[in-house]
Amino acid sequence: MLLSSVNQVLLPPWLFAPTQAVSGKCTLLYHFKRMVESAGISDLATRDIVPYSLRHYMITQRIMSGLDFRAIADMCGTSITQIERTHYHLNERYGSPMPY
Repeated sequence: MLLSSVNQVLLPPWLFAPTQAVSGKCTLLYHFKRMVESAGISDLATRDIVPYSLRHYMITQRIMSGLDFRAIADMCGTSITQIERTHYHLNERYGSPMPY
């Protein structure tokens, strides 16, 4: 991680200007929106993609890859029950691969 003299995180030069520092939530959301737009998602206008969407996507991918719910819960700092509640649509198809 690159830090400036005032301990602000500097963003990678391949993503933004190398001298630009992240200093607040608005700045992060602005750049997140730019990244999402540049991803070329066709139905972007009808989807509510926010930074938290990345967490949901990661958990979904772990469930689909067969990782047991306990490992996913530990990795994400949540409970098995919460994962089952939030990702119930995957439970029927993929289930919990390992009893807990």
